[in-house]
Amino acid sequence: MLVDGVEDCGVARWSVMKKKWFPTSVRTAGNLKDKWRNLLESYTGNAERSCYLHLDKKLIERIQKAAFNNPYPKPRCTDE
Repeated sequence: MLVDGVEDCGVARWSVMKKKWFPTSVRTAGNLKDKWRNLLESYTGNAERSCYLHLDKKLIERIQKAAFNNPYPKPRCTDE
């Protein structure tokens, strides 16, 4: 569901995602952000150690695609 939420809402909209995708969960918007960051570290080649969950290959591909389409942390705009 977290991947669905990121695909729908993007990153940096964790409160919106919490309300829409996880309305009855005890997890906070911050918990969702932390879980997404951990998934990115594990499945986009940025992990320092092999600490992977055993996820379906299609789900891993969705994580990688969502990460590509929704970079995290979201780039900041600069007035240069």
